[in-house]
Amino acid sequence: MKTKKQESQVVFKRGSLVTWRSQSLSYWKTKHGEVVEVVPAGKAPFTQLKMPGGPRKHESYVVLVKEGAKKGKFYWPVVKLLKLAPQTDWV
Repeated sequence: MKTKKQESQVVFKRGSLVTWRSQSLSYWKTKHGEVVEVVPAGKAPFTQLKMPGGPRKHESYVVLVKEGAKKGKFYWPVVKLLKLAPQTDWV
């Protein structure tokens, strides 16, 4: 039997476009990116970049956020904050 929490959790796959809000130094920013890695529960990200923290107890995702012509930056956001990005966010 599924709990309410399990029913509401969205599962993403590589290539999914996602959005989330993050905070740094009292400044909130909405970030948009593409899921580039699905990290299984109990594993660390495969990406060669250093990700903060150890393995998580649940499936998680590495997201690439591109800003302008730059290569982009990798993030390992908190899963419960991720949402599928509306197509209008990518126009």
